[in-house]
Amino acid sequence: KKGYVSQAEFCACLIQRWAKMPIRAYFGYSKSQWQTLARRLGLDPSSNPTYQEVASMIHQTDESFTEELLLLATPIWEVERERRKHESQ
Repeated sequence: KKGYVSQAEFCACLIQRWAKMPIRAYFGYSKSQWQTLARRLGLDPSSNPTYQEVASMIHQTDESFTEELLLLATPIWEVERERRKHESQ
């Protein structure tokens, strides 16, 4: 009723599909965040690795990667902010 998934199997499938999503599709209109993250990871901003590949690159860095994780989370926060905005109206 509230739009949340009730079957645990669906969550596993969703996570697998998310991992395979091209990163530029994931960032959508947040192109500047992708370009910033790509530069921090030493990638060409026009490249299009999967979300899983980018997450793996962040995990493998030897330095602090908090900023990279925050950049990777930006699209999720934007969607959540919009969802809450619509719920409050």
